[in-house]
Amino acid sequence: MHTKRQHYEELKSIWNEIERIAFELSGDSKIYKIGADPRDFNVLWRSYIISLNEKHKTSIDKLKQENEIERPSRNSSSFDLGGKEDEELSLFNEMPLEEKIMKVNVFLRTEFYYCYFCNLKYTSEKELFQNCPGIRKIDHE
Repeated sequence: MHTKRQHYEELKSIWNEIERIAFELSGDSKIYKIGADPRDFNVLWRSYIISLNEKHKTSIDKLKQENEIERPSRNSSSFDLGGKEDEELSLFNEMPLEEKIMKVNVFLRTEFYYCYFCNLKYTSEKELFQNCPGIRKIDHE
């Protein structure tokens, strides 16, 4: 039996991976540029864009510190937004992790015939529905 902490960590791990997969399958990984405005990307994986920007910002900040150039840090929720809040992302982030995971998996199934829990890209919607037991992890157990 999982503890609440273990369950949360498992969901967080699924979330991080499914966001990355959606980012890559959507083709956004090919158009992403360092420092891109996260609002230019689908809200389903927008927090992944923010984390990519933060990783690059951290690397740049380390280089600048080595050169004794200081730069004010920014909150990750407003990274490269000119201080403006991303209301769409804020609303999305209010959802429970399970719901966010389900929404991304439904998107992947609909757009790419890919099921995260099957870890398989089907050739058609028909094949997906014939072979995949459902949209949630519990459906695959």
